[in-house]
Amino acid sequence: METLAERLITGGVDWRYPDEEGLSERVLDCRQSSIKEVLRWKGYDKLIRIFLNRFDCYHSGLLLRRSEPQLMMGWGLTTHSPFSPEGVRSMIRSVFQRIGYCLLFSEAYHMPFSTYYERYEIMHWSLVIDCDDQGMTLVDDSGHPAFFQGYVGNVPWSVLAKGWRRAGDGGVAYLIRDAAPLDDAWPAHCRRLIADSVTEMATRCGLDHLAGFIKEVERSPLSAVVSELERLEFDLNYFRKARELWRLAVSAGEIPANLLGSDWSEQLSNACQAWSLVMGVAMKWRRQPERDYRNKLVGYLWQAYERERAMIGAMAETLKEVGEA
Repeated sequence: METLAERLITGGVDWRYPDEEGLSERVLDCRQSSIKEVLRWKGYDKLIRIFLNRFDCYHSGLLLRRSEPQLMMGWGLTTHSPFSPEGVRSMIRSVFQRIGYCLLFSEAYHMPFSTYYERYEIMHWSLVIDCDDQGMTLVDDSGHPAFFQGYVGNVPWSVLAKGWRRAGDGGVAYLIRDAAPLDDAWPAHCRRLIADSVTEMATRCGLDHLAGFIKEVERSPLSAVVSELERLEFDLNYFRKARELWRLAVSAGEIPANLLGSDWSEQLSNACQAWSLVMGVAMKWRRQPERDYRNKLVGYLWQAYERERAMIGAMAETLKEVGEA
């Protein structure tokens, strides 16, 4: 069997473009994209089902958030968090020698091999596909050109150690599977995701949080919004990914036919289009911070909110049609 490094280096890595299931960085975050490569290497398909999560939303001031997506269909992660640079180096080498890969998560703000270095305070994930006495070979969608050519780079242990000493969190992870669900479990699982989405967005105030976030963008001092444009663009894109993944699931035929009633899939498509308009303005404003795009951004955000509300309402109607057992 070819190694994961052989598979990726020979075939090339570029998460910007859809794979055979349509998965790309448009719908997956860095952790999911890394896991996707491992699962493909192991011969698994139907990965949309593994990555699809419920909708939710919460905010704090100008921070827009959704829950970190979980792995589904029996998959999970085992994580270890060594405190010292020597400990993480030893753990990476140990896990790699045992299973042929490992996942590295770290505070990107402190990692010199990341383009997020001293820019974004986020937990970022990379895929380790090789290591030796000098360092490790990573697959990363935000690798710094000083270490990376495209998505693959070589990072010396000394560079990792420099960041690890400053970071307060991070570690090493690998995939586990608790159970292999039967194919006929998918319809019930998918219905639960829809039901949980309705609960989170309608009953547990996800839509209210989205509205609250928009009001913060609307009423905060312009200087405060401008100072947050980079992070705001990042948050909006991360929020949109979950919607785009559901749209992909619909177009790929992964959603059971009886769960597509009450036109919620059409409302989902409308919501995705609205979020695309939001992203277009956010990206333009981030590139031209001296301009004032607030009114346009807020207008598109309210359009996205209304379409989210219509989508959730249609999902609730679908559950009534099929029964919420």
